[in-house]
Order: sequence, then structure tokens, then C-alpha cells
Amino acid sequence: MSIAQLDLFATPELPDQPARDDAIGLTDTSFVVAAGAGAGKTETLIRRLERVLDGGDPGRIVAITFTERAARDLVDKLRRKLPPAKVPAVEHMTVGTIHSFCLGILRRFPLEAGLPPVFATQDELVSGTDLRDRTLRIRHRMFDLVAELDDPAVREAVDVIVAENGVGHVDTLVALVDQQWDRFDEVVLSPPPPWRDACRQALDPVREAAHDPDVPLKLRDAIADLVPQIDACLAATTMVDALAALPAASFRNLGGTAAKPTRDEVKEHLASVKAILHDHAVRHVLQLVVPLVLDDAHDRYRSGRLSFDDILVLTRRLLTRNPTIRRRLRAEIDHLCVDEFQDTDAVQYDIVQALTAPPTEDDPPSTATPVLFAVGDPKQSIYGFREADVGLFAQLHELPHLTARQLTTNFRSRPVLLHWINALFRDWFDADAADGQVPFAPLDHHVPDAPATVTVVGGAIDAPAEHVGRAQARDLARMIHAAHGSWTVRHDGGERPARYTDIAVLVRTRADLTHLEPALRRAGIPYVVEGGALLYDTREVRDLLRVLHAVNDTASPIRVVTALRTSVLALSDVELVAHRRAGGTWTLYGPDDRTGHPAVLDAITALRGWAEARHRTPVPQLLDEIARRSATRAASLVDGAATTTWRRLRLVLDEARWWYEQTGGSLGEYLAWVALRVDNDDRSNVTTDETDEDAVHVLTIHAAKGLEFPVVMVAGLGRKRASGDHVRAAFTTDTDGARAVEVKFGRLATRGWRATKDDTADRLESARLAYVACTRAMDHLVVCLHHGRKVGQNTAAEMTPYLPPTDELPDLAPAPVVEPPAVVELDGRVDRPPARGTEWRVRSSWSATQLRHRDDDAPVAVPVAARAAAPSDGSTAPDGHPTGAGSDATTEADETGLTDEAAAAAAADESVHSKPPRPFGALPDQIGRYGTRIGRAVHGAVQVLPFHDPLPLVAGLAAQQCRAEEVPDRLVPYVELLIRSIATSEAFDRMRRAATSGTVRREMYVGAEVDGEGVYGIVDAVWREDGRFVVVDFKTDHQLETPAVLAERYRPQLSAYAAALRSATGLDVAETLLCVARPDGSPALTVPIVV
Repeated sequence: MSIAQLDLFATPELPDQPARDDAIGLTDTSFVVAAGAGAGKTETLIRRLERVLDGGDPGRIVAITFTERAARDLVDKLRRKLPPAKVPAVEHMTVGTIHSFCLGILRRFPLEAGLPPVFATQDELVSGTDLRDRTLRIRHRMFDLVAELDDPAVREAVDVIVAENGVGHVDTLVALVDQQWDRFDEVVLSPPPPWRDACRQALDPVREAAHDPDVPLKLRDAIADLVPQIDACLAATTMVDALAALPAASFRNLGGTAAKPTRDEVKEHLASVKAILHDHAVRHVLQLVVPLVLDDAHDRYRSGRLSFDDILVLTRRLLTRNPTIRRRLRAEIDHLCVDEFQDTDAVQYDIVQALTAPPTEDDPPSTATPVLFAVGDPKQSIYGFREADVGLFAQLHELPHLTARQLTTNFRSRPVLLHWINALFRDWFDADAADGQVPFAPLDHHVPDAPATVTVVGGAIDAPAEHVGRAQARDLARMIHAAHGSWTVRHDGGERPARYTDIAVLVRTRADLTHLEPALRRAGIPYVVEGGALLYDTREVRDLLRVLHAVNDTASPIRVVTALRTSVLALSDVELVAHRRAGGTWTLYGPDDRTGHPAVLDAITALRGWAEARHRTPVPQLLDEIARRSATRAASLVDGAATTTWRRLRLVLDEARWWYEQTGGSLGEYLAWVALRVDNDDRSNVTTDETDEDAVHVLTIHAAKGLEFPVVMVAGLGRKRASGDHVRAAFTTDTDGARAVEVKFGRLATRGWRATKDDTADRLESARLAYVACTRAMDHLVVCLHHGRKVGQNTAAEMTPYLPPTDELPDLAPAPVVEPPAVVELDGRVDRPPARGTEWRVRSSWSATQLRHRDDDAPVAVPVAARAAAPSDGSTAPDGHPTGAGSDATTEADETGLTDEAAAAAAADESVHSKPPRPFGALPDQIGRYGTRIGRAVHGAVQVLPFHDPLPLVAGLAAQQCRAEEVPDRLVPYVELLIRSIATSEAFDRMRRAATSGTVRREMYVGAEVDGEGVYGIVDAVWREDGRFVVVDFKTDHQLETPAVLAERYRPQLSAYAAALRSATGLDVAETLLCVARPDGSPALTVPIVV
């Protein structure tokens, strides 16, 4: 809040003045204050503290903020407000984050907390890396324990978890228990009752309905059709088989309105069976996981090694179990102030309550009760992914010993903006109230009226996500160009034409930078990237990380080629082609007289030198050497701004030095830490670029919270939200004092779990995120609603029905195009390759597996030949790319880099049944064996499995490939079963017969032009019969589904293989076979697919 706004704050004529007077003046009353955006909640807290310090003891005042930066700002503002004589009192106050406050408590009472007198703690980011390692370690112990127990019930439970969620979700459960291990330590985990009896009891009413004469005939017949499946479910020997046999009820409107209660009852009974099986599996797994996590936690804190979360967990446990210390701390605190209370989680809430709640019956009458002042805004609760629970603010609001007040006067935005924001979000929040959205309180304006604008740009577009992103970036550049020098903004109490530094572009995720940065560069618009996570998605930093991955993984030729194409080594595709034609290879190690292009050989030699030095050179020193090469050789080629490039790389080096001082880790561990940091999208508000220049600010909406800008442009609202996948635990206490827990993670939950669905919670939080973004604007607001018409689950589409009228969109002139630096022609250095018909542009080439798995960020440019096989029902893929025939082919070259799977694989073990996502779009030169570790091991073995008598070699090949793919030893028998399943399948037998009369090619690369687009992929097996091809594709990500469902799922991928083969060879494809391995080793399911 600026000085001018503080002056406005002092004006007495405010609609909420009585509430402000109470919150500031009644210092002996505990308050929970809901303050809207720009309402001066921090200023209210400062003025209250000013009153408290007037005669109060500063040593008995505690102020807790959300971040360390907020703590520093609070102290600085308080110093400026206080008279000079009282400024020293601020030094005696306790001001900081909840972690720093709790750490102080543990330092005072280490023995009482179960700690040694001297103990060490970890930083938040370093602790995150440690949590990842700890999670993997505990997961491995859990599987070892399953093998040791050899209990069929436990094995069944694990099978259900893996089949429904995948192995990776076990990690999330471990992390949940680890973050609240003190609560789980109080729970008695009883073994679940037998599942068959419970299922039979739930399904008996369905059987009865099938013979009930009161049920309408058609409905009764439909229910009777389910009885054989019900019998199969009850007769199943395992829970996995029971889930597979459980029928799905779809009665439409059979029996009419009068029969609706019967239809609903049958559906409820069927759903309860699934809930029973899930509950049984989760409780069995909890009995395995919880003791392992508790043992690890006890060893950790007893040895004096605390994680970041341990600080809060141990403090809560100390306050809960030691009433003497709790009363002592309460007696030492007169005032406890908590800012941004809407972002607290359950552990933080319990700590605040332990220190400020009224004394219980067990406390002596003399127990002190500190005055609590909690301030926040539920409408700005946007940290659900960090386990923040907006419901806790409402829970606090209902406590009888707290007085509730609401601040609604906004000191930031012009009336025009507030009128639009109120109209939009009032209707939007009210429409979602039934789903649990927080109540909306309109904001009252106080800034004088003056010309201001609200502009909505874009809308639904019938195009792939790639085109949508480019359109949004292009319109943003145009709007910035139109605003610069033309729009009037406030500045230092007056007004001036808008400069670049007055403009902020708020993006939803880092992915929005992919198109935004190139668009701003082309338009010659200066910009600065702010926020710690955004730093690692700038082009120069991505290039540096790609080189580091190649240095760390010397066996991967794909990584080497990726590194050679970066700005660090600055090699063109022309040089790479010439190197390959000269007989060059992509391995780092080879003879001294190896052939190839001289420039490529020099670069490979540099990579080899860095790779050899990585074991003896500290990580920061290695990064410095590589980064300096990047800055000196390629900075001007990146964006024409060598200074900006070096600033970004310098910050990366500074953080690498800090990380190395904390850990002393290896290069691989550093890359894993970077991946974890980026995935967590950390809230550290680091300014990546220098801000002393006139430049547009680019930052995430989360990083912009608490900030304000004269001109705000909101982008990325049309990006598809990831599906909800939260992990939660709810603890209860019965009348006898026994503690119980209900857990939800992934698709599974215990039966007692009652909470908002994940996708609903994500949708509600996305609406609040849009509110935060819009309320950052002071004078002008631009909202970009670009989104694919067929993309579901995006904020832009959800916002559109509630949009109030806005200013007419001006006729935007094209943004100016700045000519790039001149590039020297390379004709004199190498021979250019001959022209070819297909342009292998980054986004006009299409991976066959991409249509099935949708794991690339690029939209699918489906050739006409393959579109007929794709679903035509208007469905969308998980990443929002349309799968119907209306998909458009992209035509522009993308400026993102190559994919990087190793960082994700290092950060977390891959799932047994699902492939890890790719962070960037895949390119033709990235083709290789892709999938889970188990999937790659199986494919590697099948590739070399002999056709004659293959079974004796299965065990040896399984062990060999598992070592190569780093599959844990406990899963080797599982891999062996999958290989054995394929080796005994009908598809493999056909391959054997074909090999006796011809050639069967395995793992064959195919790439061709199909209808003007590049199609590429790896065919697992292909041979010719009667002059036509037969294609086989092996699958290990088995699903509990019918052949028809499998055929529909994989038809687009196999259709793409067929289209590419036809185009490349001119021969037709007679048949495509899908071979799905079975986990029990029985012959794999062979599914013919018509393409």
C-alpha cells in the first residue's frame, strides 16, 4: 500500500469505519477479521500493534506472517509509523513465520519435545528433497515388508492400490503421514473386517430388486441383467477381480419418475461395494505405512535431524502433550497476531488454537489467554496445493470467544474496476455456493473516480492448445503496445502515461511463458521475469539444464543431441546433419580419430570434459564454467540481451552455491532438487531480472499476491486444470477419547471420508485465483480468456457466463516486430542437405503415442488418415487437446525445448501402471523407448527374446533389463511374469511363425509425411504377410477393461503407425494387434484392432 493510499486510509468517512475502529482500538478483544482485497488488512494490523505498543510490553507480542518477506515488510512499516522513541521496541517483538516462531519454542524446550539439546533443521526446499528421498525409502521398505509377511490380504490391498492409483500414489500417502505423523501416532489402526461379507450385505438388496414385483418390469429386467456380474463379483477370489466384475449401472429413465428412488438405491448399493473394497485396501496399506513412517520420524527427531515439517509437528505435539509448557507459553504472550490466516493448514491452526483458545476444564483458573488477532480473506485462499484449508477460516469465524469483523473498503482500484469485479465474482461465487465456495463480500471503492478500463480479450477458439497459446501471447503483446504511452495511470500522487514498468502480466503457470517470451521479444517489449519458479523456465536456464542433464547422463544419445542444439553449444541442425552423414555418432566417448563434423566433435569433447569433471568438481563450479560459456557464446542469440541472460544465469549460480553449502550433493542430486523446486512452484518471491529498467513485469498470480500494479493483464486462465488428486486426512475423537482417522488419496478413500470432491475444490480455488489476479489492478485491467472450445476444466470458460459488460476492445494494431540480429550464413562451412517434402517443424510433427497418452504439451496435428480412427464425440484429452476430427494441424515453429524425462524420474519413482508426464513437447529426434521403468524393461527384453523356445531365457533377460532400467529388485519377478505373458501370447506366436519365412523387425522407427504432416513413432514389431504389413504393439500398463475398450483406446495410435507405414512404403497394413501383458504371467491378451 502506497503512501497516498495510507493517507486515504486515514480518512474517517469509510463504509466500514466502525469495524476498523474496533479492530484497531479494542486491543483487549480477540478478533477474526475478514478483509477484502486492497482493504488494508496489513495496515490495520500495524495500527493495532501501534496501539498495543503504547503502554504494552513488546516482548509479549507475537506477530506471525505467511512469508519472511512479509515479516520484513511488517517490521519496516511499523518502524516508519512509530515515533522515534518507540522504534527500538520493535526489536523486542517476535515477528516472523510460523516456522521461525515454533523453532524458537523447540530451542527453548528441546528435551520436553523429545529432542537432543542441540539439533539441526532444514530449509524448506532442502527439506522437500529430503522428503522425496525419505518417501522412496519408506515405499521400498513397505514392499519389502509385503514380501516378508506374504499375507494374501495385504497383497490384495496393494494390488488394489496399484491398479486404481498406481505405485506413485503410495508416495503421496507416505508424505501425508509424514507431514502429520504426530496425529497418526495417536490413532489405533485396527484391521478392516472381511470385505466379502460387507459386499454381500450391500448387494443383497440389488438381488432382491431384480425379483421385486413392485419394481417396473423394464427396470426389473435391467437389474436382473446385472445379477450375473454381481455373482461374479461376490465369487471373486481377490479384491482386484471383484472390482473388475462389479457392474456399472446405467438405467437411464427406466420405470419413469416413480421408479427413481429404486434406481438411485441400486446405484448407491453398487457404489458402496466399490467404497467397501477401497476402504479395505486403504486401511490395510495404512497398517503398513504408518508404523514405517513413525519409526523414521522417531529416529529422525531423536537424533536431532528435523525436517521443515517436523518443526510444526513437534511443536503441536509438545503443546498438546505437555500442558505445563503450554500454560507457560500462554502466560508469556499477551497478543498473538496472525496475518493471511486463510492460508493456514491444520497443523498451524492447531498451534494457534493451543495458545489462544479459552482454558479447558483441566486448566487451572489462573491460566492466561492471549488476545488473538487473526486477519485474512477467504476469497484469496489459493494455496490448497500446499494443504491450506480455507474451511479453517470459517471454523475460526464461528468460535464464540472471537469477535468477527469485516473490512470492505478498497484503497487500490478505481471504481470502474471494482464495479466490474463485484458484478463478476458476486454472481460467480454465489453460483458455486452450494459446492462450498466462500461467501462473497463486495468491495467498496474509495479511490476517486477517473478514467479506467476493463478489457476482455479472446474467447473460445476452435484450435489446438498450441494455437490458443500463440493467440494469447500475440494479443498480450498488442495490448501492451496499445497501453504503453497511451493509458493514464497513477504515480506518486499524480498521473502519467503508462510506462512498461507500470504493466504486469500475471500468468497462471510457468507454461504460459513458452509463447509469451518469444512474442514480447519479437515486439521489442522489455520485460522482467519475477518469481523463483519462473526463473527455471526461461530459455537460457532451460538450455543450461539440458546441458547438465547430458553431462550427468552420458549414456543417452538423445540428451547429447538435445545439449548440442542448445544456445550453450550453439550448433545448428545443418551441422548435426553433416556430422551424421560423415559417420559421426552421439556418444561422448570414442577413438581420437573418430569421424564427424569438426564443430560437433569439439562440442562433444567439451561435454565429455564436463562429464569427467562432475565427480571431482563441486556443482557450483561446474555450473559456473558451463554458464559462462553460455553467456559469452550465445547470449545475444537468445534474445539480443546479453545482460539479461547473464543476470538470470547468475541467479541460478547463486542458488546452486546455496544448495551446495546446505547439502554438498552431486550433480544428479542438484538436478533432482531443481525439478522438485519447479514442480512445487515455490512461493519464494525472487526477482529474476533487475528491476531498475523500464520493463513489463511477468510473474505468476501466486507470486503477485499482496502486490499491486497500475495495469494488470491476466493470462493463462484458459489452460486446462490438472485433475484433482489431493491427499487429505481427517482425525476424529469418540466419546471414549479414542482417535480415528479417515484418509483420501487419489481415487481411493476410507468409507468415513466426507469432503468436497477434488475437482470441485480445484474449481473453487481457481475462481479465487482469478479474483486475486483481477484485484491486483489499480487503474486498468485486461483479462485474457483465450481457450480451446473443446477444452474442459478451465477457468476462462467457467468465468464467461458471469462476465459483466466491459470496455469495447480497441482496434489493436499489430505489435511492432523487431528485426533479430543478423546471422552469418553457414554455406561455406558445410554442405546443406537436399530439400525434402516434409518440414519437420516442432509442432507440425506428430508422435503416434501422443494421440493415445496425451503427455506432450503440444496439440495433436492428426493427419486425415488417422482422424477417422480418433473419437469423434468431441471429447478432450487429459491435457485439453481435442481428439475429434476437428483438430487442426499447427503450422508455426515452437520455441520450447526438448523434453526432459530424467529430472522427473529422479524426483520420483515412476508408476508401475502409468507413464510419467513429459514437461515439454516431444520432437522427432527424441524417439526412443519411453514409459515406466517396468515398461521399458519388458520392451527391452521382448526386443531380444528368441522366437524358438524363449521361456528358458525369460528370467535372465528380466534380471538384465531390470538392472539396466534401475527397477527395484523386489519387482524383478513381476517383470518376469509380464515378459512370460507376452512370450506365450498369440501375438508372439504369430511373430514366431512369421520369422520362419521372413523378417520380423522389432522396435522399428517409422517416420513419414501423412497429409502434409510429419508422423513418427516406434513400432514394437512389424512383418509382411502376402505383401501387406502386420503391426504388433505391446502394452504393460494393463487396465481392468474389456478388449473392446482397449481397442477403442489404442486405435488412434495404431492407426497412426499404419498411416505412416503406408506413406513411407506404399504398402498397405493388413492387421494391427494389441498385445496386453497379464500380471500373473498367463498368456497376454491379443486384441485385433481394425484401422
